[in-house]
Amino acid sequence: MMSEPKVSVLMTVYNEEETVLLTVESVLGQTFKYFEYVIYDDGSKDRTLEILHELEKKDKRIKVYSGGKNLGVARAVSAAAQKCAGEYIAVIDAGDLCNPARLEKQAGFLDKNPDVYIVGCYHHWIDRRGNIINSYEFPTDVKKLKGHIFGFGAVAAHPCLMIRKSLFDKTGSYDSSLKTSMDYELYLRTLSLGFYISNVPEYLVLVLRRGEGISLSKNKQIFRDMFRLRLRYLPGMFSLKNCLYTFLSFFLILAPGSLLKKVVTSSVWSKKLRKVAIKV
Repeated sequence: MMSEPKVSVLMTVYNEEETVLLTVESVLGQTFKYFEYVIYDDGSKDRTLEILHELEKKDKRIKVYSGGKNLGVARAVSAAAQKCAGEYIAVIDAGDLCNPARLEKQAGFLDKNPDVYIVGCYHHWIDRRGNIINSYEFPTDVKKLKGHIFGFGAVAAHPCLMIRKSLFDKTGSYDSSLKTSMDYELYLRTLSLGFYISNVPEYLVLVLRRGEGISLSKNKQIFRDMFRLRLRYLPGMFSLKNCLYTFLSFFLILAPGSLLKKVVTSSVWSKKLRKVAIKV
């Protein structure tokens, strides 16, 4: 293995004894070989950490860290990012599966596009049996993405991202003060500094859909965090459309739970309407 890996694969885990092995195998099976695999255990209480240490003994690319207590997703990801030595950081979550060419294609894209600091990809949602239940495509044009992100919050699923480590060196890591939407804050921060975001137009990750969806209380927290972030970044990304998005997000956090549920589950948030919105 190279002393300085080109890519650091970053994964945080919490009580993932049933899913972690398949994810690790999908990462180790990459066609791109010059990477390290940084795994941060966020205080698991099952056999997750034991399994990881066993895997670490078998493959020198795997580096396991543990804080001993549960920090929460944002703080755990920030802690893991500080351990990464690669030029690029590829995010993955336990339960998700990488296409064998994922690292090769995303690293190759960043090599060829030095002005892009975050690159995602298309992804499939899968259930626990590995069946595809939905598929998502996001825009690749950097100008369309800029408008899309402020209004709809997503570039790609978080475990599909590859990020230049120099972005964290210049601006700091994830905002660990946030309870949700840490990836949204990272996108807005990146764009506000004049850096670009794009996507590789290929399905390179299978993302595990957990449970029956996000709870109402979690949705309210997400909308609150997104409203605050829009307010924070609106001055530097000012437009009438972004003002409208900010107003609508304020309305949503005041809306009764029953209405909020209808909004979240309506076709407004479907991938088809998102595609229409970015063409306007």
